Amino acid sequence: MDFKIDYTRYSNEELRDALAHIDKDKYPERAKEKRSTIQVKRAEKIKKEKYHAEMGNLVIVVFLIFTGLFALITGYFDWYDGVSTGRNGTLLRADDYEKFDSLIRLRVLVGFACLSGAAYKILNKSGLLHNKSSKCDR
Repeated sequence: MDFKIDYTRYSNEELRDALAHIDKDKYPERAKEKRSTIQVKRAEKIKKEKYHAEMGNLVIVVFLIFTGLFALITGYFDWYDGVSTGRNGTLLRADDYEKFDSLIRLRVLVGFACLSGAAYKILNKSGLLHNKSSKCDR
């Protein structure tokens, strides 16, 4: 009687449980396969850690992009209107040009710093930065 088990119907947990309860004395060749299960668990753990790291990097990139765009857009509209409002009140360009100009410069600097940080994380992730195999190394 040629009986084959359809392993695709079982979950990973059920398969691990079955493998953990193999009679090692009766089926020593099947017990050797337990090692591959440990390797599978290790690979799943590495995959999960990699996924969490990628999601963390994605959150950082999205935060940097939105922060940079917010700083640049608010800086532009404040410059265009000549009025900046904040926690400390309202600052008019006509009242204190140097302070107003410094505030706009700071917003532009923060905006471009955030956007360049996001670009660095994206390019570094894709491998475009720090290319290890360059022609100069040969």
